[in-house]
Amino acid sequence: EEWGLQGSGAEVERSGGPEGFEAIDPLASFVVGQRGLQREVETSASRLAHVTLEAGRMVASLLLPVSKTDVGGTGTVRRLRCSCNLGGFEARFCPYHILEKHLIMVCFDFSINSASDEAWAFPLFPTRTGTTPAKGKAIEGWCSIFDKGPKATGHSPRRSGAKYYTRLGWSP
Repeated sequence: EEWGLQGSGAEVERSGGPEGFEAIDPLASFVVGQRGLQREVETSASRLAHVTLEAGRMVASLLLPVSKTDVGGTGTVRRLRCSCNLGGFEARFCPYHILEKHLIMVCFDFSINSASDEAWAFPLFPTRTGTTPAKGKAIEGWCSIFDKGPKATGHSPRRSGAKYYTRLGWSP
């Protein structure tokens, strides 16, 4: 299953989805889901306060409060490193910079401080009205950013991410 992401990377500033689409940034949710090996349900459950940016190390840490591998129920953290130094596709779809820009955009658009109590309840990937997109709408948004390949499903970011890491020779 191969995914071709549209464009030159300019849409990283604000991908927005097609006219009338409800999620504000399907590209960010797919890239974070892919690199974090998340399914749609885990991506949709993410909240603003679940993200910590370490600017000096250029690492974004994403708390996953619920995970299949977390038998103790304490949550787990996925760390997404900057991939700009790899060039090409890696630089255009760098998970650290996409997430950094996305956080700025969401906090500005909805007047939320990412360190506030409100951020614990606010979706990381909200709709234009500040709610969590329905599963079908999140997947519809992912389909809008692909220029080739099969139709997206709730497991597409996780599958795509596993293949991505395998191609790099990494063991996720």
